[in-house]
Amino acid sequence: MKRLLALFLFLGLNASGQTNTLTVSEPTGLRDLFLPENQNLTTSKSHNGTVSNDLFVVAGDVSLNGTYRDDVWAAAQQTVFTGNAEDDVRLFAVNTIRVNGTIEDSLDAIAPAGNIVIDTNAVVKGDSFIFAGRNATLQGTFEGDVVVRGNRITVDSQIGGSLTLHAQEVLILPGSHIQGDFLYSTPEPLTLNTTMVSGTIQEITAMETGKAFWTFPIIHWVAALFTGLLLLRTLPQFTGNCVECAFQRRGPSIMMGGMSGLLLGAVTLLSAQSGVGIGFAAILAGVLFFLLYVGKLIIALAIGAMLLRQWQPFTFWKLSLSFIAGLVLLYTTFQIPYIGSSFWMLVSFWGMGAMLQVIAASQRPIKVEIPPSLAKEDESLLS
Repeated sequence: MKRLLALFLFLGLNASGQTNTLTVSEPTGLRDLFLPENQNLTTSKSHNGTVSNDLFVVAGDVSLNGTYRDDVWAAAQQTVFTGNAEDDVRLFAVNTIRVNGTIEDSLDAIAPAGNIVIDTNAVVKGDSFIFAGRNATLQGTFEGDVVVRGNRITVDSQIGGSLTLHAQEVLILPGSHIQGDFLYSTPEPLTLNTTMVSGTIQEITAMETGKAFWTFPIIHWVAALFTGLLLLRTLPQFTGNCVECAFQRRGPSIMMGGMSGLLLGAVTLLSAQSGVGIGFAAILAGVLFFLLYVGKLIIALAIGAMLLRQWQPFTFWKLSLSFIAGLVLLYTTFQIPYIGSSFWMLVSFWGMGAMLQVIAASQRPIKVEIPPSLAKEDESLLS
C-alpha cells in the first residue's frame, strides 16, 4: 500500500505530514505548466542533507548527494545520484541518468531516450531494473539480480545475482564477474569468457522476450498516441481543463476516480450476474473503459508538460510534444515488474476523476421560458 500511495506522490501530489516533497513549482493552471516564450526549463535541484522519509523531486536537472532513509523518487531531464539510500531508488530522466552512490535496496533507472551510467563507486544491494533508450554502462557493484534493456550495453561490473541483457549490441569487459546466471538477447554475436559467469549462460530468443515482449506495449502506445492527439485536436478546451483540474484538485480527482471506478465496476458485475441486465452491464463496462483509457491520456499530457515545460504561445504541435513525452514515460513505467500494473490503475483513476469533475462543473441548469400567451392557454385548458 505504501508503494501505491507513493506513485501518486511522485507524480506531484502535495505531501502531508512529514513526507519530504521537493518540486520546482506548483502549477495553478494549464498555462503555468509552460515557460514564457523563448525560455527553456533550466531550473536545477540539488540536495545534500539527510531525509528521514520519502523524497520526491521533479526539476530540470536533479542532483541527489545526501543520505536518504526511505524511498527516493526523481524525474528530470538529467538525474544524478551520488548519495546513500537505505531504501528503494526510482530515477527517471529524459536525457541522462548517472548513479555513483550506495543503494541498500532496489534501483529502477529509466531513460527512454537517453543514456544511463552506473559508475565505478556505485553499490546496489538489491535488484536493479535499467532501461536506456540509447546506451547503458554498468561499472559499479550489484549484489542482487540485474535486468538491463538498451540499444548498446557495456558491462564492467561485479554482479552477485543473475544478469539479463536485451540489446542490439552487448560488450562484456574483462574483469567483470557474474555470480548467478547470464541471460542475453542480442542479434550481434557475443564474445564472452565463460569463466566470468559462475552460473549458466543462456541466449534468450525473441519469442521469449525481446521483440515479442514489446509487441503489445508498442501497439497500445501507438493507439494511445493517435487517440490522444485526436482528443487534443478536437477538444482542446476540455483537455486543458482536465489537465488543470488534475493539478489543482489532485486529491479530489483521485478520490472521485477511485470511488467512481469501484462503483461502476460493482454495478457492472451485479447487472451482468442478474441476467436481464447484460446489455446495461455492457454499456457500463464500455463507459468505464473509456473513462479509464482517456484518463490515462490526460495524465500523460500533464506529466509531459510538466517535464518539458514548453513555451508560449500554445500550439498543437508543442502540446503534442509534451503529450508524446508523457506517454513514453507512462508506458515505460507500466512495463516495470511488480509496480507497473498498480501504476497504470492509479494513473487511470487520477485522470478519470479529473474528467468527471470537469464534466460535472460544465453542467448548467437549462431554463425554459414559456411565452405568456402559451401559459394562459395552458391555464385555461386546466380550468
